[in-house]
Amino acid sequence: MFLTEKLLFIHIPKNAGSSMVYLLEKNFSGRKDFDIDTHSTFDLFKKKYLDLCKNKTSFCLIRNPFCRFVSIYRFFNREIKLRKWFGQDFLKVMEKIDSFEKFIENFEFPKKAWGENNLYTNQNVWANNIDYVFKIEEQNNLKDFFRKNNILGELPLINNRSVPSWQNKMYRDYYNSNTKKIIQKKFRVDLEIYRYSF
Repeated sequence: MFLTEKLLFIHIPKNAGSSMVYLLEKNFSGRKDFDIDTHSTFDLFKKKYLDLCKNKTSFCLIRNPFCRFVSIYRFFNREIKLRKWFGQDFLKVMEKIDSFEKFIENFEFPKKAWGENNLYTNQNVWANNIDYVFKIEEQNNLKDFFRKNNILGELPLINNRSVPSWQNKMYRDYYNSNTKKIIQKKFRVDLEIYRYSF
């Protein structure tokens, strides 16, 4: 999350949040260190810091759940991350999640890696009661918001390929009929509310 004089950005994991914070820091002085997790929901932030939410425009980025879950898989299925969270047991964990399907079936999410949430938390939980929810795939809406709020520059590509996966649709290559059904069920709420499809 990132708080400026007029804006509050809620960082939903694996939705270009680091890129957004980077851009905001280039434009404004602000605050991103709080005594709650950096990936906490807007509702939790507001409960804890009601006064800081007054006269602020809140916003967040969301993403196609199918695409986002591949990003979650790629993020967690790395030795450096597994060592951090599982210590000496990282090799056992790595063996259990050495494919996308096995990751979905076997991965035990590290406690408090994303505050009170986990890899199957629907994005609407973070976005609940937020003023503006932007689909990362709809860049023009985001650019309009930037202009209206004096945010100069474009969203940079941090932790990403030269062509984002939400543009090239490569995430579809990870799925089979079984994993597609699982993710469809897990993220049913997001798919319905935000009208995403595979």
